[in-house]
Amino acid sequence: MNGATGDGSRTITVSMTTSFNDFGKTLRQHKAAGELVDRALCGTSGNR
Repeated sequence: MNGATGDGSRTITVSMTTSFNDFGKTLRQHKAAGELVDRALCGTSGNR
């Protein structure tokens, strides 16, 4: 998962394993990674 600010001044890449046999666990991991990227780039607390 990765992201960048609109002006390209900041970028982030999150590397993770998705070799779970539990689809729900994989979805939770992707959601958490997406929130991490959002917080890193947008400076939000995650409490929306």
